[in-house]
Amino acid sequence: MREQYDQLGDSMEAATTGLGSIGRLVVSAAALMCVPLAAIGMGDALTVKLFGVGTVFAVLTDASPEPSRPPSPAAS
Repeated sequence: MREQYDQLGDSMEAATTGLGSIGRLVVSAAALMCVPLAAIGMGDALTVKLFGVGTVFAVLTDASPEPSRPPSPAAS
């Protein structure tokens, strides 16, 4: 993102380009993390099961792509 900002001078465009280029990597890493966490969620102890399921939900929620929004107009 820093390189894009230095080149373009626009922080919104730099963030969009940077996140677009690494988005698949982040989602893939999150999916890989969910496999062992789901196995933890299949344990017998209730506390461990809740930890596994809750962490899988948190990881997938955090890694899910957000819809693009146009920048809000500047307040005058």
